[in-house]
Amino acid sequence: MFSVDATSTTLAIAMSAELEYIDAACMEASGFIDGHGLGSCRFAVLLGLREALANAIIHGSGSDAARTVRLELACAGNVIHVSVEDEGSGFDWASAGTAVPDPWSMGGRGLPIIMEYFDEMAFNESGNAIRFSKQCRSQPGMSIIKRDGDAAVVEPGRDIVATMADDLKKDLKELLNEGVNEITIDMQGVDLVDSIGIGLLIATHNSLTDLDGALRLTNVNGDIANLFGRMRLDKHFRIVTA
Repeated sequence: MFSVDATSTTLAIAMSAELEYIDAACMEASGFIDGHGLGSCRFAVLLGLREALANAIIHGSGSDAARTVRLELACAGNVIHVSVEDEGSGFDWASAGTAVPDPWSMGGRGLPIIMEYFDEMAFNESGNAIRFSKQCRSQPGMSIIKRDGDAAVVEPGRDIVATMADDLKKDLKELLNEGVNEITIDMQGVDLVDSIGIGLLIATHNSLTDLDGALRLTNVNGDIANLFGRMRLDKHFRIVTA
């Protein structure tokens, strides 16, 4: 059994507790993700969905095809919410380990993977339903910004070059105007920085210095780190390579 019910903002699937249906569920989920312009989250969502469905089928349902596993994806702006529920009795989720297991361990990675890739994860009381969510980049050039008091992490998600500098400049200026004085730019997914991008980073650094703050770059790839070194920017702000 495999049934799909979709609306403009939700995708609901009911399926027999059989592993063979996971691929079909992920195909439906992939189309839903792309249809909402949230392709930047596809890898994480499909990975988390596969882990949750496998757990629900194998552990929650005992691979009993007579049981039903239900999943739902909901889109709220650029946030994707995922829920998976089985008909089993559940488990003691409060005692379940979510730390990454030792490299030689053969199992125990399902929940740690979801924890690593999603912003929030929770179970219902009985432990037979899991819900997790992730903020996605809804369109090219839209930065993901995570605030924590006077500090913020900015994820541009694409190259910091002339064609997108205005978008990033607007995001950074807004943070500065709101009193943020510690900014970390996560360079994951940034493959190129041109002279316009360098100028933007220097301007941000100077503004933060005036506020007794600091700019920090993380996950900088080797080529960009080399460029910053040649331009002596590694003396300007803290750079952490990938």
